[in-house]
Order: sequence, then C-alpha cells, then structure tokens
Amino acid sequence: MGNTKVVAIIAPIAGILIALGMIIYMPPLAEGECIMITMPGDGGSVERCIGEGKNLDSDQIKKLNEIIEHNIQLKLDQIEQKQELLSLYENQQDQIDELEKESQKVKQDPVKLEYLQPSDYDVFLRSFESEKMMLEKNQEYYEQESYSGDCKSRPAGTVCIKFSDGYLWLVEDSILGGWKVLEENGQQIGAAAGYKASYYHILNTNLVKIMK
Repeated sequence: MGNTKVVAIIAPIAGILIALGMIIYMPPLAEGECIMITMPGDGGSVERCIGEGKNLDSDQIKKLNEIIEHNIQLKLDQIEQKQELLSLYENQQDQIDELEKESQKVKQDPVKLEYLQPSDYDVFLRSFESEKMMLEKNQEYYEQESYSGDCKSRPAGTVCIKFSDGYLWLVEDSILGGWKVLEENGQQIGAAAGYKASYYHILNTNLVKIMK
C-alpha cells in the first residue's frame, strides 16, 4: 500500500485545482498512491488508491467534472449577488470580506476524482446532481401572492418587506435596513438583505426568490 494522505472532499471540484480562474497542472499520479476520501452523505471516509482498472474511466471523470464546474459557477454567481446587495448597505464590509473568503475557498478546494473506484461513480453523480438542482432552484423566481395580512400584528420573529409597487412579503428574518433596487436582465428588482437570507422581488410582478 502506498503512502496515505488524508483529503476531505468538501466542495465539488474536479481532480484539478481551480484557483482564480486558472487551471493548475497536476503531476501524474503514482500507481498505488492512496488517499482517504470523504464519501457523500453519511458514507464516512474510505481509502481509495490509484491502480490499473480500479479507477473511473475518462468519460466518467468528464461527466462529473462538467457538473462540478457548473456548480462552482453557480456558487460564485450567488456569492457575487450577495456581495452586490450588501455593498448597498452601510457597515457591511466584514460580511462582504467573509463572502470573498468563501469565494476563494470554492475556487481552491480540491476533489480527487481520479482516485475513485467505478462503484463510487453513481454515489458521487447523485450527490453532485442533487447539489446542482438545489443551486439552480436557489436562482429561480417563483410566484407568490403579496401578503394580505396586517403587518402591524404579524407573527413574532417576522418582518414585512414593503416594496415600491405595493408588494408585501412576510419573512421570518430581520432586515438590515430597508430594501434596495437592483437591475437584473433589464428588470427592476427590489432586494433586501436579511440575517438569514437575501430576498428578491421583480417589481410589478408576484415573482420572488430567496437566496440563502
């Protein structure tokens, strides 16, 4: 058995390092080289080694990489949107800096797909596909009627966001300080940053989205 290195798969990135938008060259892997890999869900950590016929083929790695790269871009887009909104509020530089650290971590965390066995493929494919669906859903607007209750007697722990078009949105959160106006794909967006999530409403519609 080769030398064992402990590597936790945290963010879904291919068996290359992606840093600052550049692909970093990785040296050829040695036969018998092993690492510990954290499996998705509650699979725990397992040892996986480089060995002829024991690892994923190039088509499997390519498929996983495509999903991984898509997920990375979605994560970076969402971080950028959060930073843009926070920049419109006072005294939020610390939060913006934390998001920048998160962005760099997304770019730099390695995933060692080359060590996986064929039996691992479906497990990781399902995990990456599930993450993809969650990230895509986080970007989608959906129909929601304006709140029709009385904001003055709203439930404890909630706040009403009232936008310029009269749309009311009752959320279980605290808002940093009113809502702001952004432009997205030529549309006017009312947006409010909360402590739990960011809230977006396309003005003059019933469309909203929540970005956590």
